[in-house]
Amino acid sequence: GIAATPGTVYRIGSVTKTFVALGIMHLVHEGKLDLDDPLSVIVPELPVRNRWEESHPVLLRHLLEHTAGFRDLYLRDFMIPEGTPLPAMEDAVMRQPRYWVSRWWPGTRSAYANPGYTLLGYIIEKYSGMPYNEYLEEILLHPLGMENSDFLGRNSDSLALSYDSSGNPQAPLPIMDHPAGYLHTTPEDMARFIHFMLLRGAAGRVGDGTGVANQPGAGSGATDQPVDSPDGTGQERGTVPDEREGDPSWQSGSEYGRPWFMPEEMFRLMERPSSIAGAGNEMLGYGMGLHSMVVNGNVGAGHDGGIDEYLSSFVSFHVAGSAYYFTITSMNPQGASAIAGYLQEILLDEITPVSDNIADQPAEIEGWYRIRSYRLALARILHDLFDPVKLQVVNDTLRMGGFSGQTTNLISLGGGYYRTEDSPLPTHWIGLHGGRPVISSSFGQSGGYYEQTNAFRALGKTWALLISFNLFFLTALIYFVNYLVVRFRKRDINSAPMVWPALGVLCLVLMVFVFSGMTSIYLLASPNTRSVAVAIFSALFAICLVMGLLSLRRGVTHVKTWKRVPLYAGYVAWIYIVVLLASYGHMPLTTWIW
Repeated sequence: GIAATPGTVYRIGSVTKTFVALGIMHLVHEGKLDLDDPLSVIVPELPVRNRWEESHPVLLRHLLEHTAGFRDLYLRDFMIPEGTPLPAMEDAVMRQPRYWVSRWWPGTRSAYANPGYTLLGYIIEKYSGMPYNEYLEEILLHPLGMENSDFLGRNSDSLALSYDSSGNPQAPLPIMDHPAGYLHTTPEDMARFIHFMLLRGAAGRVGDGTGVANQPGAGSGATDQPVDSPDGTGQERGTVPDEREGDPSWQSGSEYGRPWFMPEEMFRLMERPSSIAGAGNEMLGYGMGLHSMVVNGNVGAGHDGGIDEYLSSFVSFHVAGSAYYFTITSMNPQGASAIAGYLQEILLDEITPVSDNIADQPAEIEGWYRIRSYRLALARILHDLFDPVKLQVVNDTLRMGGFSGQTTNLISLGGGYYRTEDSPLPTHWIGLHGGRPVISSSFGQSGGYYEQTNAFRALGKTWALLISFNLFFLTALIYFVNYLVVRFRKRDINSAPMVWPALGVLCLVLMVFVFSGMTSIYLLASPNTRSVAVAIFSALFAICLVMGLLSLRRGVTHVKTWKRVPLYAGYVAWIYIVVLLASYGHMPLTTWIW
């Protein structure tokens, strides 16, 4: 292979969203849009279905923050065949009206939705009067000197291939929703971009005397801003002269000049959620094209991206004066986490958050909560079964524990705001919304919108499913052994009721085995050998149940009445499993229609 260089091209997936969000914010700065403009005014031609339109219209800021209530892409729409031209924005937006349905009050809860950023690309074109990629090139890429970056992937001749888990190179596929994740760029160009984000637009423009070529770390994928101070003294991090200690002027970019792209306040606005329940008080979470993160007490903002087996991440820690970016060419979350951890270790000092825990927790917030925001309908069953959480006060500290047994300690800051132990700022809000206690957050793995419920509603389905699975498998095994014994003795009996459960178990095992090997979204999103096999085995699982129930009508005469009870119980458990899967639309399990 060819060695990678700072000029090697990579696909950075959803990091593209930050660029699109910057384009929208620039139009807002120019007065062509307002963050509180309703979609019904901005794009009246779009068939938005929102039951709460009069009281809670979908606003522009909701698209930026994934709080419009729209669903994410159908799996079949993630990729399009190799060589297919990228669709025009109008075609991409208007192709599927079901994307523009608000599933809950807009502006109350966050659920990641790629189509929202496709719509933002369309809005950029409508209000800039030019293709969104050309507009972003004009206002952002060219001024930053990002000459080897392209939103339409036309620079793929220098593209580094990605590899699947077996090490096989992957053919790069285009995507329908290209404003949501199709930027092709280089580490050299991204170094320019993270400098721009680090200084919130106060530097980085080529030709203004403060371009990336004159900034520390140019051409690399990581920067620790104070390493080369603006006056060229070359001070190392942690050895800044006394007169600069406590002086945050370099952080605001004042030593580089005034922000040229948009006011610094607009960059700050992008870094915080403003439209989830309880948003405010510098609460961390997903803002406008940026998500917050905390490392060793340092607050950063950035975005991750995953596409076509590439994994990318960039984060800017503005106060700490550090930023990094990387892309790896294999969908390896553990590897990406290790790289991020290494960069964070060498770039960031540890800061201990200081704030007293307000011990007076209202008793009514304790109890079980169910998640009520979800990204993909395909995964809703997993959220309902395994994502309930319980709040309880232990030694004056609020603990949020899940089904897995892992807990998160939340430090009360008053007013319903809480922070995780490593965060200096609020990450969660807990209070009354819509007449019931809720947990509201879009921060990291503990984020989500949860509504209080009772233990039965929170865990009833989960325990019923676990008991049903165990009972079904156990009775199927026992009665199949009984069937073999009877057949060995050559007795003439109705053995079908004992055989069908065993066949059902076989179908279920084969379905799970095949599904576990579908590690690529391409396999999930299209009818292929594996996905069709999963659909067939899941359908046969239900068919075996029907055949077994029909065979029961003839009776199980060779078994004493009391010994038939476990068999009947196994069938009841089987019925519950099938009905539960069918209630979520997973019987049969046809992943490519989701």
